[in-house]
Amino acid sequence: MFLSDGATSGHLDCSEATSRLVDEEVKQLLDSAYRAAKQILTDHREQLENVTRELLIKETLDAATFNSLITNS
Repeated sequence: MFLSDGATSGHLDCSEATSRLVDEEVKQLLDSAYRAAKQILTDHREQLENVTRELLIKETLDAATFNSLITNS
């Protein structure tokens, strides 16, 4: 899977073991980033819901409105 674009002939410029190691590291980085993003959204859920609610009503928000929604929670 390592850096495969689907158009290669299957030839790797590194060993299978190295490719597996890179894939594992990439997976760990992605998992860590996912957990961090999820935590940020959880920690700021009230602000997120305020912005969502306002967007459903108005469809767009200017910077001042957005800032007031996220700071007044």
